[in-house]
Amino acid sequence: MDERERAVAQVAGTRRDLAHRFRDARRADARQAVLTQWKQTMGGPEWDAEDYEWRPTFLPLMRTRKADRRKFESDPRRAGLLRFAASVAELDTPKKTLKVLDDPNRLLAYARAAARTSPGMRVLTVAAGAGGILPMYARAAAATHVHAIERNRFLFRMAKQCVKSNAGKSGCTIHLIDQRLELCTAQGSGGVVQVE
Repeated sequence: MDERERAVAQVAGTRRDLAHRFRDARRADARQAVLTQWKQTMGGPEWDAEDYEWRPTFLPLMRTRKADRRKFESDPRRAGLLRFAASVAELDTPKKTLKVLDDPNRLLAYARAAARTSPGMRVLTVAAGAGGILPMYARAAAATHVHAIERNRFLFRMAKQCVKSNAGKSGCTIHLIDQRLELCTAQGSGGVVQVE
């Protein structure tokens, strides 16, 4: 390849590179124009504080009414709303309890508590959280029956899945009670758990 062909190839390459840069610059300008136009349409109307002065305030009226908790909780609509709010608040409890797996001190305390059980004992774990870890520690410590109650349905499902996937052949049965903790009572010297 002689000098002339090399110079022609270099000029052609420079032109191609320049054309690519111009095309990228045009695309960036078009994108910026669309983004600016979109941002301008997102602006809300201007308002002043005086625009809202006509709205009445209900705080003095609210101060004169006394809140009756029993009446509030006995209303079925409000009770349903409270249950709904509690369920929404409990949605992320399994995710929060996974942090226990990164807490070696707590896991060590669970193991020590389970080691205190003597073989053949019945064990009741109440709202232990952490996906059924404490019942499995009790099973590993040779307990014959383990009853576990969790705080809510989401933790119950998490514990059920964890116990099912870690089922062993130790002869111990883990009974996960499908009921909220508030509705369970232990009666008698045998430690029988009853659900109301």
